[in-house]
Amino acid sequence: FENGGGSCYIISTGNYYRSVQKADFIRGLDTSRIYDEITLLTFPDAVNLPGTQLYEVQQKALQQSADLGDRFCILDLKYAETKSEHNDVVSAFRSNINGKNLKYGAAYTPHLRKQVSQTVNYRNWKDLLWLIDVKTSLRQLTTDSVLLEKLTQLETAIATNHKSEKQKERELMELFPAMKKIAEKLKWATLALPPSGAIAGVYCTMDRTRGVWKAPANVNLSDVSEVAYSVSDGEQDGLNVDA
Repeated sequence: FENGGGSCYIISTGNYYRSVQKADFIRGLDTSRIYDEITLLTFPDAVNLPGTQLYEVQQKALQQSADLGDRFCILDLKYAETKSEHNDVVSAFRSNINGKNLKYGAAYTPHLRKQVSQTVNYRNWKDLLWLIDVKTSLRQLTTDSVLLEKLTQLETAIATNHKSEKQKERELMELFPAMKKIAEKLKWATLALPPSGAIAGVYCTMDRTRGVWKAPANVNLSDVSEVAYSVSDGEQDGLNVDA
């Protein structure tokens, strides 16, 4: 929406308490099929699917677009940190997308970096703490018995998805300076996001302001700090194929 998107259909494909599943995205695509108003299909979270499952979902979306003839797919490539990894993800995409119905979609890379203010709960980072080069935990940062007891209560609430989780987290954070400092650092984080969402906004803007015949290209993206790595004009040309 920061890049000009308008009305859209958001189809729930799972929840925040388990990893993404290919079957969820397939059900989401099956649901989207019944809505004639949909003109663009995108599913950025699918980049987190393991193995080749991303490409299987993308093939399903391309097939739907070909069957219905009234929609277009904006596809993401998997995340790459460096140019070397970039070449690998491009090769994997080309090897697995199978070459069918390509005129009904366009693929975008690299990921976009964006700094955001976000609420990151303890459940999201509790297993991701490192002290220098050693994996650690919040429990190892204190010997205070009161804090340890409150931490146990919080972790129990997380494990059982109890409604008291947020309250217990706030109480512990007020008493535990190290925890509060970590949370503040995480509040402003730079995220690497699949580009399809922003690109969908650009498509909508160009269609609305210039017409569908104008290519959605050479447009500055809003609220994006940088890309994960740069791609030269020559390298970009090498990514283009005839459908």
